[in-house]
Amino acid sequence: MNSLELYLIFESEGIRKLNSSRLSHAIKSTQTRIHQQIIQTALKKDIYAIIANEKAILSIDLERNANSHAMKSSLKNALYEFTILEKHLKLVENPLNYKGIDEAYCLPKNRRLGLPYDEARQAFASHITRLRNMDKVRSSDQDKQIIKARHCAIKTALEVYKEKQYMAIAHQ
Repeated sequence: MNSLELYLIFESEGIRKLNSSRLSHAIKSTQTRIHQQIIQTALKKDIYAIIANEKAILSIDLERNANSHAMKSSLKNALYEFTILEKHLKLVENPLNYKGIDEAYCLPKNRRLGLPYDEARQAFASHITRLRNMDKVRSSDQDKQIIKARHCAIKTALEVYKEKQYMAIAHQ
């Protein structure tokens, strides 16, 4: 047995002990509540709450987990995209305000299913990709459940946004 194999055995034993600790159980319980909160918000189709939840998670990730320049940059970009998304949400809720965006995105390549593929929809797509990539990393089952719930919630928010786009364009 080489030294790496020995280190891996020690690591596995340490993880097993850590996972059976009281603190680990408390964290898992909290993560279950976070997961449930995200799912409930998505089921309500409350786009504002979904965005607020995601911004809160991104902010905590930036503060607590960002350990490389690339990760910090990605999280800051995601938070910025959500700021843009919130601005577009205010615009799309008023057909007169959204008319300019609808007219600016008139080329077929800038439209999807007849609706403008504006910065908000691009931000949603970017974040969906970000979440899909997060699901590929080495994470606990709890973390993967939360990521999957976030992915579902963002897709729900995108659908709500597209409904708002349709309504804004229909009432111009």
